[in-house]
Amino acid sequence: MPLIQKQLVLAITLALGATCAQYAQARDDMEPDSEWFEQIAKHHQKTHFDPATPTPEDFYFIDRANSRNGLSVARVLDSAVDAALASEELSDWEKYQLENYGLYLSSLEPGRLGTLLEQLAGSQNANLGTATQNSMKRLHASLLTAIRQLDNHTGEDGRVWLQGLASSGALDAQHGSAGLKQSSQGLLLGADGAIDDAWRVGVVGGKSGSDLSARHFNGEVDSWHLGAYAVRQDGPWALRLGALYSSHSGQNTRSVDFDFIDYRERLTGKYKAQSQNAFAELGHRFVTDGLHAEPFAGIGFQRYHRDRFSEKGGHSALNVGTQTQQNLSSTFGLRLSRDIAVADRITLKPHLSAHWKHLYGDTNSRVRQSFARETREDFNSAFSIGGTSLDRDNLALRTGLDMRLSEHQTLSIAYTAEVGDNSRNHGLMGQWQSAF
Repeated sequence: MPLIQKQLVLAITLALGATCAQYAQARDDMEPDSEWFEQIAKHHQKTHFDPATPTPEDFYFIDRANSRNGLSVARVLDSAVDAALASEELSDWEKYQLENYGLYLSSLEPGRLGTLLEQLAGSQNANLGTATQNSMKRLHASLLTAIRQLDNHTGEDGRVWLQGLASSGALDAQHGSAGLKQSSQGLLLGADGAIDDAWRVGVVGGKSGSDLSARHFNGEVDSWHLGAYAVRQDGPWALRLGALYSSHSGQNTRSVDFDFIDYRERLTGKYKAQSQNAFAELGHRFVTDGLHAEPFAGIGFQRYHRDRFSEKGGHSALNVGTQTQQNLSSTFGLRLSRDIAVADRITLKPHLSAHWKHLYGDTNSRVRQSFARETREDFNSAFSIGGTSLDRDNLALRTGLDMRLSEHQTLSIAYTAEVGDNSRNHGLMGQWQSAF
């Protein structure tokens, strides 16, 4: 197997070009008798070298990209191949073969090489933050539901509550890169009590998990949450405050499929991330013929930071840079409810709410990456990719039923549907609370 064929593997998977083959062989990254490119060799086999042979038509990876992220990788690949052709490390014959292999790649069916470039880009790495923050939105909505159930006029000094959450949704595809499906589950446990006639304060903790999936990609995120909240009830006015800190641990698996040479790589990565969220909401309740209507407005702050991590498992593994997103938000909505007595001490409260949320600041999701096995100081394999943006505007509808079983016990269930600029989500929440 000619050396140049193994060098082309690096040119594609590592974006290092042929001049880096010596590094790979020194680390035993490639087998001397690899047959990955046997098909290519059959297409362009020569028995002698004629320096006067015309150079094949120029081939560029950027002409084969079919996504924005694939184009970013293609630029690095083209630079790597140009550097290889200009290098003194290769003979004229090896350079000629490298150009011939480019001609072979150009003969592939339209879109085939573009699909590979998109896989090499690791586009879903740029969706990790957006997916995590989307799952946090539903967590905050459930926390606010528990806070809104507080009523200082019952004479109860304390309360403990437990919520179970489940949701599913998807991020839209953008700029030729695939979208991402996600499902989440979690538990929240909270307790609060009155400190005077107007104020109640509480603490909350919980755990949640998310499963992420797309073509050639799967991921899991485990999260722990800890927060505090407070409510001031002054007649029809209610002021609600809260803050939540979350710690996230994620692991991803993605594949890169070189289908035209029957070669695949399975890459894995693990990372840590943190998020902080704070909110304030003001509502005013109106009561008409037993119908409770509360228009409300709120402001919020959200921040997400993911540490850098490195993938393992193949030549196309990536170093994935850090990502930080932080935004302010405003929320406006209306909540309707009615108390219905059905039996002695049993009261039903159906409720319906809708709100619109607007996000301020940069909503784009971009990540800087480089190829993990590239260590040369004179070559830069770094490139940027973009993922699905955070929703600039989001509309949510929530409906549910609270069932007060006794003076101290209440069960609740709620369904939420959300639609945003770039995502769709729906979820269920069940809650038990006990007053004491």
